[in-house]
Amino acid sequence: MCFHRVLVLMVISILGLSLFGQGSSRVDKLRKDPLSPDNFLNPNEAEAMYKRIFEEREAFTRSELYRNPRYKAHFGHFFKPSDYAKLIGNPIIGYYYYGKFVWDSKWRDVYIEPFLPTVPETKIVNPDAWKVVYGIVCKKFGLKQVPKENAKIRISGRVISIDPDRNGLTCEIKIESPTDTMLYFMGMKKKDMGNAMGALFSYVTEVAIGMNGKKLTEQEINSIVNTLQGPKKLP
Repeated sequence: MCFHRVLVLMVISILGLSLFGQGSSRVDKLRKDPLSPDNFLNPNEAEAMYKRIFEEREAFTRSELYRNPRYKAHFGHFFKPSDYAKLIGNPIIGYYYYGKFVWDSKWRDVYIEPFLPTVPETKIVNPDAWKVVYGIVCKKFGLKQVPKENAKIRISGRVISIDPDRNGLTCEIKIESPTDTMLYFMGMKKKDMGNAMGALFSYVTEVAIGMNGKKLTEQEINSIVNTLQGPKKLP
């Protein structure tokens, strides 16, 4: 089974445990009567699901994904063992390391290195397609792409897996600032590959920009959460 699909299935299993905590009997009820109040989350279930998604964290090196020997070939093409050891998170919001990373609001000049493929399956993602994504996301956040030597912020990454349906991908991303390097390991699946690429890069960029020493506003938090929910057009 494909690496990316395993990541997606892990997400589905987490949501499934929360949405259908009573097992197959609840699924059967859902099929027979989709509008029954019994099929909706009660407050306790909703709180448990929220905590599972947004509060529960695990070390990436202890995750089922990282420890499975079948996917060993996907790792080590970009992140080093010391990078993986820093990551925490979960399969839904991704695994990350912030450290002392800060993106000062005055730093609008960025250098973006093309996200290259790694294992053979990822070669269908044309690195030139990322240039379109970078341009759209930079315009969205008011950033300017400049040569590496002139940039306060440097972004690089690798595509380490794609979904067999070719509408999702998993990436390892580094965002460097004068303060520290932020690491992100994340998968994103949308209605097509272009939307998945755009949503993933937009999400990680928005998180990084939010690391400005200030608390995120409610609007910023909602924007990040919305990026993770449902099909969405390229930002």
